[in-house]
Amino acid sequence: MESRPVTNLPRVDLAYNGATGRYEGTANVFTRFGSYDVAVYAMDTEGNISAPLKTSFFQSAGPDAYEDDNTEETASIITINDEFPQRHSFHAAWDLDWVKFYAIANQNYELKAYNLGNRSDVAMELYRAGDKKTDLIAGLGDLGMSGEEEIVTWKAPATGIYYLKVKNADPAVFGEDTGYDLKVYRPTAPDIGIIRGLVYSDVNYSLINAAIVQAGIGTALVQNGVFTLPVEAGTWDVRIAADNFQDKIIPQITVTSDGKTDLSIMMTASPIMGDIDGTGGITMVDLILALQAVAGQSPAGIRNDYAASGADVNGDNRIGMAEVLYIMQSLGGPRVKGL
Repeated sequence: MESRPVTNLPRVDLAYNGATGRYEGTANVFTRFGSYDVAVYAMDTEGNISAPLKTSFFQSAGPDAYEDDNTEETASIITINDEFPQRHSFHAAWDLDWVKFYAIANQNYELKAYNLGNRSDVAMELYRAGDKKTDLIAGLGDLGMSGEEEIVTWKAPATGIYYLKVKNADPAVFGEDTGYDLKVYRPTAPDIGIIRGLVYSDVNYSLINAAIVQAGIGTALVQNGVFTLPVEAGTWDVRIAADNFQDKIIPQITVTSDGKTDLSIMMTASPIMGDIDGTGGITMVDLILALQAVAGQSPAGIRNDYAASGADVNGDNRIGMAEVLYIMQSLGGPRVKGL
């Protein structure tokens, strides 16, 4: 999981039980599969808090931290060459775990499921974005027995996004002892450092989702504006691409072995015809603004850089019926001949 601060941690107050001679309480918050760290501390009547004692336990049932990931559309991002694996489980019958990653053509990758529970018999299928019928590792996705690791070496046929589907070979087996660790990595990667970053829009400073980041042959997908990119130590140009934004290159970023480099990346929105308000897309707000302008009004909300923004449809740098019709068409209205 990403290394981000956790706030609003659950708290359980313990009450003294005279019958057992100890402090006790019930916590109903550990509903997800995985390991939990617990800090126990005492507080006196004046609010002074003791140093905490730490303990941990493992919840062996329930959905894992990456659910709901049962479809290609809800696949979680897995970081190539991440130091830590993703810990999954089959918490329900017919449970599927989908992850996605960005691969470079002709590079070798290993897909590994290990630390399997005794009732986990992992089978893997690999698909390229937009094609859920052609399994790229057909016949290689279930080589071991229950509790045995699965590892597949695979060469990417083309650069792009790939989806890995993981399932229990017997989909009716789920629950206790069906956990597994999952990693995707380049088997010959030398010393590795980390590039971490925040990616956001120059229009309204909103975080950008689904961008692609590349440095050398290291790649990462952006989720909720955040990425983690393990890459070989050295000096690299960092390239970022996202739909509806201009590609960006940040030159000569130095990465040291076991070091971490943080970047804050502002992306410039690509010109979008019909984007009257400058928010980076076409919405009903744009249609309302265009209709008001055609009616002779001067509504607030029209972007200040309209003439130079590329939002104008017919090149007259004025908001008119051409913009109204184009926006209507873009929003799913009837197609107008000539537009």
